[in-house]
Amino acid sequence: PLVVNRPINFQRDLRQNRVPIVRLGSFPSPRNAAQTLADFDRKVAAIQKSGAVPLFYAPIKPGLPYLQANGQPGGTIASHIVALVKHYSAPPFNLQKQYWEVGNEPDIGIDYKVQTTQEYIDLFRSVHNALVAAGLRDRVTLMGPVTSRAYRQGAILFADQLMEDFLAQCHDIV
Repeated sequence: PLVVNRPINFQRDLRQNRVPIVRLGSFPSPRNAAQTLADFDRKVAAIQKSGAVPLFYAPIKPGLPYLQANGQPGGTIASHIVALVKHYSAPPFNLQKQYWEVGNEPDIGIDYKVQTTQEYIDLFRSVHNALVAAGLRDRVTLMGPVTSRAYRQGAILFADQLMEDFLAQCHDIV
């Protein structure tokens, strides 16, 4: 609906309400293998047409068709994000400042639940390090983890432990 403006003209509504940022997944989709990079490109173009900028969340599910940093198949989660940052920095998007979340709710199984907090921390650090190595880190506001529940609401659960461990080990790079 965001792309075609049917049944609701979302682009017009976003413009009228001056929405500055719209969150969306990025290629590849862990829930819909039929979506291509071109499908996501159309979504990004629609967001830009609405006057907003995209906030991407990157899939972290093992086994997805990740790209290498040069855009060729066979990469890692980290190289894939580098490839997409390059892709969306170039025309027609020209996004010189980008917003990326590493994973979507890695504390539950909606896309992919990490087995340990350290697994997520290692993935996040690998993305940071790959962006640094590619000379792109200053173009990216890197965020994570996006958890599925409010922090410290009741007993310490996996989501809370994930956030606490992440902040202890990654506070200097987020």
